[in-house]
Amino acid sequence: MFQNAFIDIVFLVCLIITWIVLLYHSSLVIMAYRFFMSGRQRLEENLSNFKDPPFVSIMIPASNEENVIESTMDSMIELDYPSDRYEVLIINDESTDNTKQLLDSYAKSFKIIKPIHVPKGKGRKGKSFALNQAMAVAKGDYICIYDADNNPEPTTLKYLMAEMLSDPKNAVVCGKVRTQNRKKNLLTKFINLEFISHQWMVQAGRWYKDKVAMIPGTNFVFKREILEKLGGWDESALTEDTELTLRILDMGYYVAFNPFAITWEQEPESWKVWQKQRMRWLKGNQYIVKKYLSREHFSFKNIKQIFYMASVYGILLFTIVVSDIVFVLGVINIAHVSVSGPLFLTWFMALTLFVVSIAVTMSFEETSENTLKNIGLAILMYFTYSQAWIFLNIKSFFEKTEQKGKQPFWDKTPRVKLRML
Repeated sequence: MFQNAFIDIVFLVCLIITWIVLLYHSSLVIMAYRFFMSGRQRLEENLSNFKDPPFVSIMIPASNEENVIESTMDSMIELDYPSDRYEVLIINDESTDNTKQLLDSYAKSFKIIKPIHVPKGKGRKGKSFALNQAMAVAKGDYICIYDADNNPEPTTLKYLMAEMLSDPKNAVVCGKVRTQNRKKNLLTKFINLEFISHQWMVQAGRWYKDKVAMIPGTNFVFKREILEKLGGWDESALTEDTELTLRILDMGYYVAFNPFAITWEQEPESWKVWQKQRMRWLKGNQYIVKKYLSREHFSFKNIKQIFYMASVYGILLFTIVVSDIVFVLGVINIAHVSVSGPLFLTWFMALTLFVVSIAVTMSFEETSENTLKNIGLAILMYFTYSQAWIFLNIKSFFEKTEQKGKQPFWDKTPRVKLRML
């Protein structure tokens, strides 16, 4: 067994960094609450000024989506938006199932549905590639993106566009993504809590505090002219939504957040599928941090966003892992921290902050999410789901990041038929 000042210093640094991140996210909950209190009134004001809906091109990348594409097309047809003011471009990227036949069938009955069939051998290069191809035929001055398993609520597009037109500095307006299969099993219940708390705590909090939100990958609308100035999507980025966000912010525009514009999507129902999806996100974020810290792409306007991503996916991870190692060394009687103080109380308060933050953000939802059962799930989530995130984060640093621009690539989450819950 050994004790020395180095172990004490490492422990204290880790403790301080962890608490800084926790307190920052707690402050975001307060900002999100303020946003929530004023959000409905702002929405009504925006809608009252929304007199002449612009033409919108909705773009939906699809690859082997026969299990979900009919439900998605039904949702697009039912949008509360003038039918002559939008089109739905569904990019069928070399599907080998019944996706093409379903799209063509709907297109015969509904003129707003316009399939784009990528010729064999020309596609299978990922979501960004498919979206860039669709831009060539899109007619709208505004582009809206949905994934192929999305069921936006009828008012969603109208809410997004009303927010877009409320401020000329808005380049993008993001809506909220909810978990359609949230009651399926324990994993989907965890994902439901994660999505709600992230969107209210991080998205709403940062938007209210700093006029910054992050594009979520689906359920958002942007000005076409700005995307064209940026040269479209980065086809080498695994998380093309986050990468696009940084380029937009660097131009001085806003990426706004409207939590009342809601889409429902299917989330992974197995840990294996969840792990594959989240590894793609983690490696994609590492690519972005590396790209925007390089001399070629570095910008002081984005340094705060890069630091936030690095703190969540790198610095915080490092401090948690080191703290766990110090704890284990103490348990097996190899090394002990000699720092005195209420260390158990400090740990317990961290858990309490985590659970209270989730509970508060649950209370913002209109689907009765703030229940004792979900609070119990939040506690269990702290010891299980959150720790799995740490494991994947570590694993992602040791796996080579795939580059979509160098080879045919489509890394999508498998989907199954399900009903709206």
